[in-house]
Amino acid sequence: MLKEHEISQYFVGPLNLNRHTKQANTVMGMPLVLDERGFDALDMLAWREGTPFTSGQFYSAVWGAGGCPASRDTA
Repeated sequence: MLKEHEISQYFVGPLNLNRHTKQANTVMGMPLVLDERGFDALDMLAWREGTPFTSGQFYSAVWGAGGCPASRDTA
């Protein structure tokens, strides 16, 4: 059985997500315009569909170990 980090492309509902290229399309081939963080957020929500997670887990998955961007210095 493949582990989550070994899967580079998968389908969820009408979406096709490619982790290697960080691109998402509808099954009809229409591209979703997302920046890297947007893709990471969609990937987290799509991959864990129906699975609860904390806001800390979400922020960590999207913004890395630093967590919530509001907690960072932006100077």
